[in-house]
Amino acid sequence: MDINRANLDSLYTGFTTKLQEGFGMAPRPFERFGMTVASSTSMETYGWLMLLSRMRKWAGDRIVQNVESELMTLVNEDYEHTVGVSRNDIEDDKLGIYGPLFQQLGADAAALWDRLALLALVGNGLWLDGAAFFGTTRKYGGNTISNYATGALTETTFNTAYQTMMEYVGANDEALGVVPDLLVVGPKNRTVAHGIVNQGPGASSANPNAGVVDVLVHPRLVGTYDDYWFLLETKGPVKPVAVQKRKEGALVRWDRDTDECVKVHNRNDYGVHYRGVAGLTLP
Repeated sequence: MDINRANLDSLYTGFTTKLQEGFGMAPRPFERFGMTVASSTSMETYGWLMLLSRMRKWAGDRIVQNVESELMTLVNEDYEHTVGVSRNDIEDDKLGIYGPLFQQLGADAAALWDRLALLALVGNGLWLDGAAFFGTTRKYGGNTISNYATGALTETTFNTAYQTMMEYVGANDEALGVVPDLLVVGPKNRTVAHGIVNQGPGASSANPNAGVVDVLVHPRLVGTYDDYWFLLETKGPVKPVAVQKRKEGALVRWDRDTDECVKVHNRNDYGVHYRGVAGLTLP
């Protein structure tokens, strides 16, 4: 193939098409427990604590919930993935491997948000009160909210977690009305999870946990995190993880004779640039 502008433009169009194909191939399990938030600047602030307030009897003056009193900031971060294409391969029409390569690039880019959402869950970072998101001593309205268990997933630990969440009480001893609906596990706990809620073959309706929650087997809960499990409420206005998207960039190219990669390395570079972050919402 002659290396001229028309052929390079055609090549870029083909790589972009493969990128988009790969983008559509990527699974997005985080969408079951995460919500996407559009970002328009370098960071966004959230008043998560405000979302725990409830309707109250109006006696006397209104009590204004001050969203500015408790704010949490999520700062967007940069992510990139760049592929180099040898100019010799272009000249020699040895481009067969690059189609799948750009499909994989698209799949990896689309999977970024799922990876960030899962890392937010397992990372257990600090919440707006300065304490770890998952813990046993968080106070709200004088009541303790424990959302952390150290035991392996069993029917007993599942039942304890389920009951604990449904019994959450907030300010003025008002029930928070939390109803768990999703159990997230890794491949190691797949059979255990399905056994607890009877979602496998031969399931018995005699089990009181039958169908009480859905099971999501997340492929990223492996290795260090293979024993992690999460019981979540996902059907409310706010899901457990906020995926903050600032930028999902199109394929960028450096294929002109004046580009450094061409002049120095006889190579065209193609890459994507994403910006965003994920964070936990309500403990």
